[in-house]
Amino acid sequence: AALGAIDSEARAIAMRVAEVERLALARDAQFDRESRKPYRVTGNIAVIEIDGVLVHKGGWLDAACGFVGYNYLLSIFEEASHDPDVRGIWVDMNSPGGAVAGLFEFVSELAELTAAAGGKPIHAWVNEMACSAGYAVLSVCDKAYGPITATVGSIGCIATTKTINRALDSAGVDVEVFRSRPRKARGGPLEAMDDETRASIQRSVDMADDLLAELVAAARGISLASIDEMAGDAFEGREALSQGLLDGIMSEREAWAQLERRVEKSKNGNRRAA
Repeated sequence: AALGAIDSEARAIAMRVAEVERLALARDAQFDRESRKPYRVTGNIAVIEIDGVLVHKGGWLDAACGFVGYNYLLSIFEEASHDPDVRGIWVDMNSPGGAVAGLFEFVSELAELTAAAGGKPIHAWVNEMACSAGYAVLSVCDKAYGPITATVGSIGCIATTKTINRALDSAGVDVEVFRSRPRKARGGPLEAMDDETRASIQRSVDMADDLLAELVAAARGISLASIDEMAGDAFEGREALSQGLLDGIMSEREAWAQLERRVEKSKNGNRRAA
């Protein structure tokens, strides 16, 4: 009986692992059935989905864990940008933000692929969130649209730490840290935070914030003073539009039609040039 119970539990675990693997492979399995490309193509428009928390380098568990790697996204955007069958790129965005690591390199590369930089038009649709690092990505697209319930902004950076030294003290656990240099590995959870470490972490957060604010200001044509006034808050719908964070509030169908018209115009221009 005991062996039977173990066998049943093993089968259950195997089934759960298999399900995770199927989810993990789901993103890699997304492709246009006819063209076999890693994005859907509709009427010369490539559809790229950004759904989840943004991280520096994604892995095979991305889809199961809700992460999207900047490295993965860049490879997809570059392929669509060089695809002769694609004349425009539609970004379906739903992200609360993510990591600073890798963000600025990615958005710099993405900005070089936009129509504003001589590439193909990249229009983004907020479905339903583009905040923090997600908004950084949205900001460099040629156009950014969303529904009345779209939530965007949260322009700022955050870092969190936790210490468990008092809990360890209460439990009678002594921890000693031996360092070769006085500032090595400060800010760990096993010892109390000192003022110098606290100030160092704050400087790092402020530096990342400066980079993010400058990026958004340049990409969206918003003053740094206006971004300061936003105070890191997120905004919805018409308020986001009034802040200059979106180019329009409309239905997805209307936003798609905007890109379609732009693509058609470019096609007609090429025909006249020919």
